[in-house]
Amino acid sequence: MPHPPTREACTPQTATDAYGWMTSPFKTANQNVHEGSLERGSDLPSVTAGETVLPTMHSTLIDFVTIDTETGGLFPSIHALLAIGATCSWSTSTFEAYITPESQPGKMIDPEAVAKNGYSLEAWELLKAQPIQQVYPVFAAWLLERKKERPGCVFVCHHLAFDKPFLSEAGRVCGGEDLPGRHSWRCSQVLFGLLMDIGILAEGKTSLNRLIEVSLWPVERYEQHNALQDAFATQHGFTWLLHHLQKRRAA
Repeated sequence: MPHPPTREACTPQTATDAYGWMTSPFKTANQNVHEGSLERGSDLPSVTAGETVLPTMHSTLIDFVTIDTETGGLFPSIHALLAIGATCSWSTSTFEAYITPESQPGKMIDPEAVAKNGYSLEAWELLKAQPIQQVYPVFAAWLLERKKERPGCVFVCHHLAFDKPFLSEAGRVCGGEDLPGRHSWRCSQVLFGLLMDIGILAEGKTSLNRLIEVSLWPVERYEQHNALQDAFATQHGFTWLLHHLQKRRAA
């Protein structure tokens, strides 16, 4: 079953990566990890998400919310939405929920998806999965609250073309109301590719795994994917990408 996050203490130091990105190795209970800051010499705070404490970094360009999903397959019309995770770049506010597939009539779960996210009826019961009709309105309200806090914020998914249709389908299942911020959605994968296209970053894949690797995210990604953990990884990676965009604009 998916691993629950664990609480670990971190002690920052400083270093620099191959792109000149100021990083900070964190010593945790079981590993040495790295973290970045847009401002040299700044303190590097930790974000608490339930029982999670992860170091984060803050963008000087924009405020944003990162969102990730776990699903029962590739197609929102026939596959279930199983989990939502989201983080906020300017505060410790997070969202995490597991969703019961039986609350989504006609939706199935592909065995290949199970291999990635560890879904089972027993595991989701232990994770206190709830019907989508309960989860979706709470998530929509959480996003709306973030928009009220920072009206100019954007909502970021690494695979926007994948995640957003599943969220929109959830809105349809729950009565047709879409999420707030219709024109506020962004894709970190697109920005990743753009920075490669214009020669700022080395050519390669635009996957979240590669973004985790090149941005020196300090946490080992679970073998069975976790929506909240991947939202934290996207937050880190998107900030790292914004840093390089900012450097390009300043040049």
